[in-house]
Amino acid sequence: NGKTISSPLDGKDASALRDALSKSVYQRLFTHVVQRVNESLDPRGDLALHTGSKSVGILDIYGFESFQENGFDQLLINFANENLQGLFNDQVFQAEEKMYDAEQVPFSQTDFPNNDKCLSLMNGIFKLMHDECLRMNAGSDKSLASHITQRHKNEPHFVPCG
Repeated sequence: NGKTISSPLDGKDASALRDALSKSVYQRLFTHVVQRVNESLDPRGDLALHTGSKSVGILDIYGFESFQENGFDQLLINFANENLQGLFNDQVFQAEEKMYDAEQVPFSQTDFPNNDKCLSLMNGIFKLMHDECLRMNAGSDKSLASHITQRHKNEPHFVPCG
């Protein structure tokens, strides 16, 4: 009808509103992406009933967690934890092993899981999600899926949907 309603906000309130809106948009996008992934993994919708079915899990420093619904916040927390765990392994354990080698102290070599490729893939997907959100009216889930597939199709840890 052409009417404009104005509600002036101070900088603090405007920033809080912007942050809440951004979180809501990312949460809805994440929920949509998870839904689409689950549909492509199990189109019949009974993934939980099958043993040996494909599934998506998010690894954190305590192991795999299974939630009925995994939120975007949980993904970001686990992503940060995995990055921190890798840094901790590099800085503490591997540095200790180098010191033991230098001092010729006998010890058992420890193999540490290296999630760098998965973390790099996730970081790339996050960047593409961010870019797609910046496109506002021009972006869509189909263009996001296309960009992600195009960019990561040759990576061993990436399986395109559909």
